[in-house]
Amino acid sequence: MTETSVTLKVWPLVLEELRSTFSPDTFNTWFKNLIPQWNAEDQLTLSTGNEFSAIWLEENYLELLTDKVSQRAGCMVCLLYTSPSPRDCGPDLVCRLLLENGGGG
Repeated sequence: MTETSVTLKVWPLVLEELRSTFSPDTFNTWFKNLIPQWNAEDQLTLSTGNEFSAIWLEENYLELLTDKVSQRAGCMVCLLYTSPSPRDCGPDLVCRLLLENGGGG
C-alpha cells in the first residue's frame, strides 16, 4: 500500500471507527489531531502534539490502533508515535521508539 493510499483512504476510515467507538471527549483528546505519515511499506508514523500524548497513546492504544490500521490496510502495519520534542528530531525519535519497543508494534 502506498503512502497516498494510507493517508487518503485508510486513515480516515480508521478515524471514523475510533469516532464511533469512543466518547467525543476521548476521540477529540487523543485521536482527532493525529497526523499520519506512511514511512515504508509496513510502517505508519502518527505525529502527536506533544511527547506526553505520544507516550500515553503508545501505552494505552498501540494495539488497538495497530489492529485497526492493519485491518484497513490489508497488511500488518508497524505504528510509531512521534512528538515535537526539543530532544528528539523526527528521525531520531522514530529510531528511539523502534529500538525501545522492539519494532514499534
